[in-house]
Amino acid sequence: MKKFLAYLIAAVMPLSAFATDYNQETFYKAFVKGDLTPWHDFIAEHSTISADSLPLLLDLEYNYLAWASNQKLSDNLLRLGLFKRHINQYEQSEHNESDLLAFRSAANVYSLSILEKPTLTNNLQALTFANDACKKNPGTRALMHRGFIYFYVPSYAGGSKEKALLYLRQAEKKYLKSKDDYNWNLLNTQQHIAQCLIKLGRTNEAKTYIKRILKQHPDFVFLKQLLEDLE
Repeated sequence: MKKFLAYLIAAVMPLSAFATDYNQETFYKAFVKGDLTPWHDFIAEHSTISADSLPLLLDLEYNYLAWASNQKLSDNLLRLGLFKRHINQYEQSEHNESDLLAFRSAANVYSLSILEKPTLTNNLQALTFANDACKKNPGTRALMHRGFIYFYVPSYAGGSKEKALLYLRQAEKKYLKSKDDYNWNLLNTQQHIAQCLIKLGRTNEAKTYIKRILKQHPDFVFLKQLLEDLE
């Protein structure tokens, strides 16, 4: 089952600065259904944005490109180019260094998928940026992203499902303390934990874990499909 970064989702800021048609609930429900069309529409409408709202746009581009890279959409190269441009713009403005490194790490991984030119250099850069992000600030986003990178980077380039599971568990623990009703980041972290368990041969543990999450989030399409594949 090939799901290359299908739901790599980052934390998203409040949407009050943008059109009222978009809110966290809208993006959350789209994620749960496995259809990130609303992400595309929002990004397309806000390709140019003020510096103070740039972190939100980068978060959404980060999210959308993870999904789009698996879909092989026709405008992926355009979106990737804009994402990289916005990262550079973010670096020139007041920014969170840990977030900047996570964005750069993601851009390297998306390039591997969208450009279909996997290189050892890109993989190593993705790992370096992800590790440096955690050194700058071992917050939830940095831990989640670090887990994703160790999951997707091949073992010959330093990837590790064991390390991915460790960092994702740490991110999950932090997310569980939040009171956000529309925290797709928690769900995304949990579905990657399930994938790690499966890849590590811990199938029964994965089934138990998935069933527990689905009791709380019964409409989460990705975990429903993952469980069907296991049974």
